Amino acid sequence: MFDFPQRDLVFFLTQPEDIKVVLSSQEVISKSGNYRVIKPWLGEGLLTSTGAKWQKNRKLLTPAFHFNILKQFQVVMEDCSDILVRKFSEVANGKSVDIYPFITLYALDVICETAMGIKKNAQENSESEYVRAVKKICEITHRRSFSMVLRIPFFFNLSSYRQVQDDTLKILHNETRRVIQLRRKALENLDINTTEILNEASSMLGMKKRLAFLDMLLIAQREGKDLSDEHIREEVDTFMFEGHDTTSSAIAFTIYLLSHHPMEQQLAYEEAKDYEGRELETMKYLEAVIKESLRIYPSVPFYSRM
Repeated sequence: MFDFPQRDLVFFLTQPEDIKVVLSSQEVISKSGNYRVIKPWLGEGLLTSTGAKWQKNRKLLTPAFHFNILKQFQVVMEDCSDILVRKFSEVANGKSVDIYPFITLYALDVICETAMGIKKNAQENSESEYVRAVKKICEITHRRSFSMVLRIPFFFNLSSYRQVQDDTLKILHNETRRVIQLRRKALENLDINTTEILNEASSMLGMKKRLAFLDMLLIAQREGKDLSDEHIREEVDTFMFEGHDTTSSAIAFTIYLLSHHPMEQQLAYEEAKDYEGRELETMKYLEAVIKESLRIYPSVPFYSRM
C-alpha cells in the first residue's frame, strides 16, 4: 500500500480577526500534517507535538522561557555579534553582498550556547561536521515543504534525499545526546533547583556558569519531572531549529529592509546608541522595525491546524 496522504478540505484564513479566533482557541490545537516533514529531526517536541501532549509540554517548559534565564546570555550574544560585524567588515566593499550565510552562522553560534551550553564557533569554522549537518537538514526540510512530490513519504523515501537525511540526522541526534551526557555530568555537583534559578536573578547574573536551556531541562528531570532523555533531545533539537532558522530569516530581512530605508536605519542606529549600556530596556523604534520586517517577510509563512 502506498503511503499517500488523505485528501483534506483546506480553508485559508487571511483576515487577522479570523486567524485570532483559531490561534487563541483552546480547542483547535491539533496541528496538521504539514508539520510531519520536520518530525524526523525534532520528534515530538514543542513545535511538532499536538493536542494534550502539546499542552503538557508547554506547561513543563514554561520556566525555561523565563527572562531571568534569557538575560544571562546577553554577553554571549554580544560576543557573537562582534564576530559578525567583523565578518561583515571583511566583505564590505561597496558592492551588494549576500548577508544570509553570515547571519545563519551567527544565529547558530548563539543558539548552540544558549540552548545546549556549548560553543560551536560556526562563524569561524563553517565547515565543521555539525554545522554542515544543520545546513543540510534545513535545506532538505525546506525542499520538502515546497515540493508536492517530496511531501509524500512514498516518493521522498525513493529519492536520494532520504539517505542524505538519515546520515545527517545521525550526526545531529548523536551530537545532542553526547551534549546531554556532558551537561548532566557538569550539573552533578551544582546544588541548585528551578525555583532558585527563577527567583534569584541577581545571584544568577553573578554566576560564572550560565545555565542553558538544556541545563534547565536536566535540572527539572532531576527534580522528578516527566522528562526522558529522548524527550529532552527532542526539545533541544526543536530549539536548535527554531532559534537558528527562523531567527536567521528575521535578522537578514530586517537588515535588508534597513539597507533600503536609510532614514529608518539612522533612527534605529541613534536609538541603539542612546540605549548603550541599557540594552535590557525596550527599544521601541527598533522593536517596531523588527515587527514591520516580520509583517512584510514572515519567518513562518503559515500556521496550520486541524
